[in-house]
Amino acid sequence: MSQHKAKVSCVLIALLAVAAAWAQSPNASPKALAVSNAYLEANARALGLTNAGEELRVRGSSVDAQGNNHIRYDQFYKGVRVFEGEAVGHVTQEGAVTLTNGVRGNIDLDVNPSVARGSALDTAARELGVHGSYDAFYGALEILPRGSRSLADMLVWHFRIFVENDSDLTAQWDAFVDARNGALLWYFDSLETAAKGGGSSQPATATGDTMYSGARTLSVTRSSAGVYTLQDPLRVGNQVLTMKNTTTGKTASLTSTTGVFGDFLKITSNPNTAGADAHFGMQATWDYLKNAFGRNGLDGLGKPVTLRVHYGVGYGDAFWMGGACYCATFGDGNSIGTYPIVYPGDIGHELAHGLMQSEANLTYTGESGGLNESNSDILGEMVRFSVYGYPIDSTDWWVFPAQNVKNYDSSGNYVPWRAWRYLDNPPLGTGAPSACWSTDTNSLEVHIAGQPNSHAFYLLAHGGTSVCNGQVVAGIGNTDAARIWYDAVTNWMTASTDYHGARTAALNAAAAKFGAGSAQYNAVTAAYSAINVN
Repeated sequence: MSQHKAKVSCVLIALLAVAAAWAQSPNASPKALAVSNAYLEANARALGLTNAGEELRVRGSSVDAQGNNHIRYDQFYKGVRVFEGEAVGHVTQEGAVTLTNGVRGNIDLDVNPSVARGSALDTAARELGVHGSYDAFYGALEILPRGSRSLADMLVWHFRIFVENDSDLTAQWDAFVDARNGALLWYFDSLETAAKGGGSSQPATATGDTMYSGARTLSVTRSSAGVYTLQDPLRVGNQVLTMKNTTTGKTASLTSTTGVFGDFLKITSNPNTAGADAHFGMQATWDYLKNAFGRNGLDGLGKPVTLRVHYGVGYGDAFWMGGACYCATFGDGNSIGTYPIVYPGDIGHELAHGLMQSEANLTYTGESGGLNESNSDILGEMVRFSVYGYPIDSTDWWVFPAQNVKNYDSSGNYVPWRAWRYLDNPPLGTGAPSACWSTDTNSLEVHIAGQPNSHAFYLLAHGGTSVCNGQVVAGIGNTDAARIWYDAVTNWMTASTDYHGARTAALNAAAAKFGAGSAQYNAVTAAYSAINVN
């Protein structure tokens, strides 16, 4: 017995020595991290790597309810980040290892650029047709690996260019410029849309007379002079600011001297009404993530987030921007088509993009972009249900119904008629998206490309008959379905995950949480089969 213990100790010491060569993750147990690292070292050649300890760097980790560790790695080649190059090591309590493999292997490139960063940025802005001011808040050398994004491994300048001015449409371009000849190789709009108080401030409560949710209690700050500000001291200082109907990035705090924000009206000159709705939705989203998943905010580490309301004039959309301001931005809509985009589901949708950024970070184009949007629709609905209960009314599983002007009669009564998207019946939505996955899904606009997955989630949670192929799925309830989807995103997916990868991730999450062959696991199988993903 003592000899066996000595051997185990020696093995553990050896594994810990391996771990010391890697970047450490704050949440992984040292043993699990060592086991995962050793597995990658042992399989480096099969993965197409030369030195796994140098080429794979720990980004973060988590431990699920069963005690299994999930360790996420980013890939580098000669010190240069490989776009979408990732891996997730999954280590059971018994030390068994499996791998979600997004590694781009066998790269052979000179990583010295011939084109300067500034020149490449100028090319990107010119080729994208940017006329006004812009903010390039990210610009670095990367490897664009061969595959669906490129025909060959390419050394590129990867820029993220945020355009917010009075000359161009608001956008956030991810642009990839050949670092050899300066040509723009690939680009996409990664703007994830919806289609501080002073030092003497103290925690306080105020009343939000919201346009969508009635009178609600808001956690705010109150200065020694009696001024209330929409900044939440109970939730790490999250705040709501106003853009004053500009798009120039100038913001101001929303304040009240009475402790009341808003006037209940959807068409109003009171800027605090949309602020109250946004603040309440932010509270609801933060609390849902904590109560459902034990998560501390969007990044899991409690990073404060900002919401910006009154964006532009007649702007009927919302978007997430995770780089320059770590914020979500919401327009006022217009009285003809849409009311302000600050319904709790809207807030949950945009903040879910922030969560996605910290986890799988699904690339915002093609199937991965569709899954990214689907994730926001799913979590947005879960936030909505957490506020209003479930079922709500005939708008269950409708995405963004409340801000549609046509859903109100002449007396202002809510009479549901149309929404932007429908998890229960996707073809009813804008653009008449299919409920079925097909090989064409990868070429669709991301909001449309995500609808088959959203329908699969609806069937998984609610149950029913697929409008794709007529298959019947027995639902497992919102709680279990959301837990499976959340674990799939946080523990099993990588940036390039497609529909079949999402199915695998969800099955792995279900097996880890409920067991392979459980009712939940079988329901995941059935739900994806019901959208033709097998």
